[in-house]
Amino acid sequence: MRDDRPPPALCIRDLTVRYDGVAAVDGIALNVPAGKVTALCGPNGCGKSSALKAIRRLVPCTGTVELWGDDLSRAPHRTLARRIAMLGQAPDAPKDMAVRDLVALGRYAHRAGFGRLGADDRAAIARAVAATQLDDLLDRPLGALSGGQLQRAWLAMVLAQDAPILFLDEPTNHLDISHALSTLGLVRRLADDQGLTVLVVLHDLNLAAGFADRIVFMKAGRIAGEGTVAEVFDADLISQVFDIPCTVMTRPKSGRPFVVTE
Repeated sequence: MRDDRPPPALCIRDLTVRYDGVAAVDGIALNVPAGKVTALCGPNGCGKSSALKAIRRLVPCTGTVELWGDDLSRAPHRTLARRIAMLGQAPDAPKDMAVRDLVALGRYAHRAGFGRLGADDRAAIARAVAATQLDDLLDRPLGALSGGQLQRAWLAMVLAQDAPILFLDEPTNHLDISHALSTLGLVRRLADDQGLTVLVVLHDLNLAAGFADRIVFMKAGRIAGEGTVAEVFDADLISQVFDIPCTVMTRPKSGRPFVVTE
């Protein structure tokens, strides 16, 4: 039987993260397909963010993470930054910093020390600015931006890293529904148009179902279910993961599912 699934960009095996002897991530195994949007979903404290940080080697962990067959356990941090760009939950920068300077920080992994921006750097920054539609805001200080504009600026910074894989930890946190849809719409286009591989932590199940190709449900540090949205967006599984009764329905236009709590 022919397997039409794209090859995995990331192969994760027996990944474990412990805090004070307690497993926040408990031996998970996961393949993240290339060029797709994969959402990590689950209740608070289930290990989603810890898993994302562990894959990116930002917290101590055990297990194996391979990027297109290469073991990342000994890769230099600068090499990791060129291959995996990550935007955390609460990034911070001086409020008087200009947008253009924030975006330029995304090129740190490609520059020698504090050298000047080269032609490749400027081209990558221009692509990131164009993708996030920030041309008119480049000289504005971060403190003068709206929530949606600020999130676009941070996205532009990580896109300027020009990495083939993008990690996003709750990118819609504190955004209203309009800006949340806009942010995830941009992420969806980057995967579709540029082949970017995206692993994103989301609390909102309906946003995940609306934008992701695959969903990984986590509970108590383990994977409770994974697959395409159609395969795993199931009322029984969601009820088990979140300990709530719910009903799964279908959007009439897109055909994608959404969940309603009872």
